[in-house]
Amino acid sequence: MSSADQSLTLWDVKNDNRITRIVLQKNPLQARLHPRSSKPPLCLACPLSVPPLIVDLNTEKTTSLHICVLHSRCDCSDATTFCSPTPACFNKYGNLVYVGTSKGKILLIDYIENEVHAMILIPGDCEVKNIVFSRNGRYLLANSSDRIIRIYENLLPLKDEVKALDALKGNFSGLKGTDKLQAVGSNCLTLIREMQDLTMISHWKSPCFSDNGEWVVAGSASKGGHKIYIWDKAIQVKILEGPKESIVDLAWHPARPIVVSVCLAGKIHVWAKDVSENCSVFVPFVEREDEFDLKSPETEKVR
Repeated sequence: MSSADQSLTLWDVKNDNRITRIVLQKNPLQARLHPRSSKPPLCLACPLSVPPLIVDLNTEKTTSLHICVLHSRCDCSDATTFCSPTPACFNKYGNLVYVGTSKGKILLIDYIENEVHAMILIPGDCEVKNIVFSRNGRYLLANSSDRIIRIYENLLPLKDEVKALDALKGNFSGLKGTDKLQAVGSNCLTLIREMQDLTMISHWKSPCFSDNGEWVVAGSASKGGHKIYIWDKAIQVKILEGPKESIVDLAWHPARPIVVSVCLAGKIHVWAKDVSENCSVFVPFVEREDEFDLKSPETEKVR
């Protein structure tokens, strides 16, 4: 859990115990646990105005990710001018970290070697505000400042992403710098879908995938409204409307069709499918008096 007092806190939810607490130099905007590491796990923290950090919750060691790449508009002596602020997330098996920048880039970083392997360009060079992977690791969601949510398909093989990236870099050995990173990136992610609200043209809050990756949910960032948008694969949208309070955060249940949203006043709203009984499906049946009486052959013969 990241807090406004510049701390990271790891909790044992089952036993309601605090395991450890680490204070950073900057206020962390978000924190994500490594999906496969041991206990206590590694943590990916995104502090304000500095590159993301890999935090070892056991030793309290922090490692700043190298996210500055050679670019004509980038002064590499000051990485914050290129990448502040930055959202980031692990991939499915935690082999890579995907980092979004304020200059409309998605960087693929091997956090163990602290090396940028690839770069994907967001149309319009718009600031990346959120990055989220689906649970199966096949799709990546990127929310940008141009009010568009983009869905990318992951082209890298799961569990072997680093080896695949090394092979791709060998295929583009004739290129250097950002040209090589972009060429590799074009073989890592491919844009398959864009979602936006053409009527309100609003920004989005906390977009994420459903438990099975078939749906995308996002909250409207408009003030005074509590609207949740849900898209399917055909980009058909359904809108859920709540109280007149702006949305701060929302999440989809990892195994059930349930969405939880948090409003500015601090209230938590749970959204679930409305199941109502329909008695009209039961057809009335009139039983004859002797319909189910047992009849012997003698009785039938007499009749």
